[in-house]
Amino acid sequence: MSNLILKLGFKNDDMTLYILGSSNDDKGTQLEPLTFRLLENLGFTNIVCNEIGSGGHEIDVRAEYSLLGLGGVEKRPIVCECKAHRNPTSMSDWLKFLGKVLLEEQRGNVDAYFIALSGVNGNVSGNYRDLQHSKNNIRLITGESLVERLSEIFTLKPAAEIELIINNFTRRTQTEISHCYYELEMFYLVGFSENQYTLVSNAGVLLGLQQAEKFAQ
Repeated sequence: MSNLILKLGFKNDDMTLYILGSSNDDKGTQLEPLTFRLLENLGFTNIVCNEIGSGGHEIDVRAEYSLLGLGGVEKRPIVCECKAHRNPTSMSDWLKFLGKVLLEEQRGNVDAYFIALSGVNGNVSGNYRDLQHSKNNIRLITGESLVERLSEIFTLKPAAEIELIINNFTRRTQTEISHCYYELEMFYLVGFSENQYTLVSNAGVLLGLQQAEKFAQ
């Protein structure tokens, strides 16, 4: 199971969030449709994943939002960079992102979001803090902020409710209850001793063996 799961360093309702995937690349690509879903839920439009910009750089997610002004409705673009690294994101990725933002700004006003589910290191955090004095169009989003929005979209259940569901099937001691995400679905991973676990759907239904086996490595 450890080869297929990215454990993120934040909690919601005392539950860790895992991103499931068949490989490291799969884990990373899970973020783009997730970001798409989040932006869509927030009312953003014209959302596109994996677009190649005019400078040849890849934009993970691009979208627009509407601003109402005296001259009518203005469409303002946004770009998102998504990182699902196991460790906090380093300066090299952050600087690449800032370079993309600089190129995008040559076309006009743009808002930019750097989404780092495992957070960022101290150098990135310090640089971001300094940038806020001169650039208010760049936003750093960590996993904690995203999971709050996920709770609204997927109506996530508290750990106590999942524990009661599991107790209807077994009296074995539960060692962990965590959120899991894969292909626009949320699950609950319930761990027991001896590295055994079961998966519960967002509706509180135990997954069948065939459904759960694709994550069992």
